Amino acid sequence: GSTKFFNHLQKPQHAPKTTIRGTGDNAAVMRVFTLLLQIGSGRCVKPFLSAGKSKKLNHWQIARLAVIYQRCEWYVVWSMLKLSLNKSDDSYSKAAMERMFDEISALVERLNGVGSALATLNLFHRESVEIDGKRRMLRDFVAVDLGPDPTAGTFRVVIHNPASIPATVAILKENGFINIDTSDRRNLKVVKPRLTVQQEEDLENEVKRVAKNSLQKVSAVKADAMQRLTAAIKVEYIDAPEAQKARVQLDSLFDEARKHITILSLIRRKQLLGGGMGFDGPEDETLYRRINDSQYKNVTAALLETAVPDMDDD
Repeated sequence: GSTKFFNHLQKPQHAPKTTIRGTGDNAAVMRVFTLLLQIGSGRCVKPFLSAGKSKKLNHWQIARLAVIYQRCEWYVVWSMLKLSLNKSDDSYSKAAMERMFDEISALVERLNGVGSALATLNLFHRESVEIDGKRRMLRDFVAVDLGPDPTAGTFRVVIHNPASIPATVAILKENGFINIDTSDRRNLKVVKPRLTVQQEEDLENEVKRVAKNSLQKVSAVKADAMQRLTAAIKVEYIDAPEAQKARVQLDSLFDEARKHITILSLIRRKQLLGGGMGFDGPEDETLYRRINDSQYKNVTAALLETAVPDMDDD
């Protein structure tokens, strides 16, 4: 199995696309996911990255393994958020459920991008420094460590060569990081500047905008299913009692999806703003009590994820 897997990585045209569900090239990712399930849990891909390095794979193959790892991680997250067909299992409701599920899945990635710490993670990616009379890429000598929570108020800069410290400190200050503890020359401790009121408002509004966009898309899915259901009744493709069950099911699916979207929005707002966030109404306050439910545990972690493979070394 692993031999075929590594052979599959040889040609870029076989690379998985940005989603894990569907057909075509995405099916390749699903085959990989199935293979990984055979050798452990859905989170067994990190050892595969180590195995890839031990097999002396090239840079592209290792990067592709990292992409597949992230896709499988997202798949595990998405599978925790369920929509249920408890009123009717008609084809219209099934199709709508799949489309709503896809939209909620996409929302997790979009919310992850709001207030992302990737800019901090890549602070030194394109910077250079002179070491021993030669111009070198600074990322070869320093690395940002955001810790388990990228939204925390501090982070570390790991120094591999002390000669790079002056350039590192200068770049940090250029990017607004003034409070820097250089007492440990191997690990600089950096305190993030406090967000201004305007920055907090901008983050909160962006999270709300992204969530509202998802709600509109989910609403459009329901409306489309209702229209097709009405057309089916006219041509007697489905009888009235079954159609009524389908309508009730579509209403239920939309309500479930709407609550998932609202809770995901509240989780991200709390991550970015802490206890300073407000509620838009009593339902928000009620749903906020569910953000620690077990089904949202993996999603909460995914919204903090910053380990996106960087394949552009230019």
